[in-house]
Amino acid sequence: SMDRTMGFDEIRYNFYKRVFNELTGEYSYELMEDMNIPSTNALQNNMTLLLSVNPGETSLVFGDYYRLEVIPYVYVTIDGVRTPVRLTNEGGVYDFNLRSLKNPYVGVKGVYTSDYTGDRNVITFVTNVYDNSRVVVDDTYTVQLLDENGNDITPEAYVGYHASTRRYNTEFLASDLEVGHVYRFIVKYSVDMKNNIESTVDREYVYEINLLSSDDINVGNVVATGNNIYPNRIDLQFTSSYRLSLIDTLSYSIYNSSDGSSIDGSIDFEPEEKTVGGQKIYVQPLPDTLPATGLYYVQLQFLYDGRVVYDGGIDYTYVG
Repeated sequence: SMDRTMGFDEIRYNFYKRVFNELTGEYSYELMEDMNIPSTNALQNNMTLLLSVNPGETSLVFGDYYRLEVIPYVYVTIDGVRTPVRLTNEGGVYDFNLRSLKNPYVGVKGVYTSDYTGDRNVITFVTNVYDNSRVVVDDTYTVQLLDENGNDITPEAYVGYHASTRRYNTEFLASDLEVGHVYRFIVKYSVDMKNNIESTVDREYVYEINLLSSDDINVGNVVATGNNIYPNRIDLQFTSSYRLSLIDTLSYSIYNSSDGSSIDGSIDFEPEEKTVGGQKIYVQPLPDTLPATGLYYVQLQFLYDGRVVYDGGIDYTYVG
């Protein structure tokens, strides 16, 4: 982006890559001939130059360093001939790092949409694929549902359906599931981490859910709030829980949707009982400090005696 390019008739660009000279032990910059950036003639006070780095179009490597040279020109008429003149004291050189591509972060939360009142249940799988670096091919993914014997029981509406990574909290409804059985919900997608279609890799994320019986553990409703003492930390609040004290371990990942980074941890699950507005709730603080304001996705896994009793995710917006 450039601010206030007044008095210029044209701006031209040169693009360089940083290379290491093994003889001198120093870095230098070489002109990239394939980065033929069109000049700019329609100049404005504020302008943004967008460079396409689609697979196969350039030799740019994510994670490497580059240099952009901005060269302004004015046109003068000499003997009736309009001639461009380079302004040697204007323009500039800008070095930058083309940040490495990050893997997408997949989060799934299984939501019970019917009570434990019978032998079967309905589950809504709320799915998010956070693709900050846009590495998922075609920005789409597919889903599959398997029973505990590996049989494909994907609802017909989702067979061959390609969901968009740009849409968050996409819901996939599965009905007629039996209590006391384990199901596997699989998110499938392909990534191109090298900006080269030939290096596309197929990946999948597996979310396992155990439809517990009515006399087993139920974490209830879980929400993320800010900690009263440390605003840049997260508290988990539980309501409508059942036998929550049996859970002994909480594993979690806190995904930063702004830069694709994540914080992973595992703690002893020891929630504090409180009463708010006449309602009994349980609060479990997470010890990690959030690096910046923004939207976070918190993936949670609750364990009792080594057995996963709940696996899901929630959103949290840290406003500072």
